[in-house]
Amino acid sequence: MSEKKSNLRLPTCYYCDLPFDHDFDSVVNENTQRLFVGYQPCEKCKKQIDKGFLIMGVVEHETFPQQPPISKTNGKDLYPTQNIIVLSNEAKEILRQNDPNLSHIDENTPGAYMPDKYVKELINEFTDQLIANNDHSDHSEKGESND
Repeated sequence: MSEKKSNLRLPTCYYCDLPFDHDFDSVVNENTQRLFVGYQPCEKCKKQIDKGFLIMGVVEHETFPQQPPISKTNGKDLYPTQNIIVLSNEAKEILRQNDPNLSHIDENTPGAYMPDKYVKELINEFTDQLIANNDHSDHSEKGESND
């Protein structure tokens, strides 16, 4: 009689997609079934989120079957995507000053939901800046100049 092996099922953090119990991180693979248990972060993600200002992309449709909405605005349910960024508090202030739609955000606001398209653009912009800064520092370390 052969024993049928079932896939491992673990409750996972919505933010990092790893098990809440990080002792199981090494056993997660493409066959692991992830159990959605809500939008609360694991301890590792909570520590990162607590360092700054969380911005989460949202859409007006489920991103997976039976996904619960995270918020509601103008009578429409909002569903988070996994496009997420944590900004420094300084970056939060710059963003707030430059976007009149964010005037309700103050120093005590821990995060915001924004249209997913906007969050993707923000992530891409920060990624491009990081790459440019890394390229610049790589050239500086080698004594090269961009002039």
